[in-house]
Amino acid sequence: TVQGNISASGTGSFSDGRFTGKVGIGTTSPSTPLQISNAGAFTPLRVTNTSNSTQFDILALSDNIAIGSSTNHTLNLRTNSTNRLTISSDGNISASGNFVANLITASGDLLVAKNNPRIILDDNVGGRSADIRVVGNDFTIRDIANNASIFTTDLSANPTTTSFNTIITFDRAVTVDDNLTVTNPITAS
Repeated sequence: TVQGNISASGTGSFSDGRFTGKVGIGTTSPSTPLQISNAGAFTPLRVTNTSNSTQFDILALSDNIAIGSSTNHTLNLRTNSTNRLTISSDGNISASGNFVANLITASGDLLVAKNNPRIILDDNVGGRSADIRVVGNDFTIRDIANNASIFTTDLSANPTTTSFNTIITFDRAVTVDDNLTVTNPITAS
């Protein structure tokens, strides 16, 4: 048993022991149980599983903090020993753990909470994009490129008032239980 301050430099190893107090790497006065300090280009704190070469890094860079896998492996964030958020090695994100070739997959509700929230859908190839938004009492789907509403419904009306500002095609019978107002001709085939 060694008591008091221990100082070492260079490369070495330590096994089957314990420290009580604080351990500093790159500092002689650690302020937490384990403190790693380095100036300039920072070598990360790395945890490695040598049987399959997975590596987890924590880096304190000049203008940001980075955590994650430095190898081609999935990163899981867990609570209660259960994966809650998964980032695949190709960058897809899942809140369910099940990827279906989407950037983000959620097995529960997806909440966008802010004033006038919207979700933008963009095909990123053909210049087609739409947004889904809630503004005041209106739920709207808009064609962004043409700045035109495709669908709007008044969430405060009882029953809801809905308007379609595009051509609608039904492939099955349509039943109207109340009034139907049409401002343009209806074509039946």
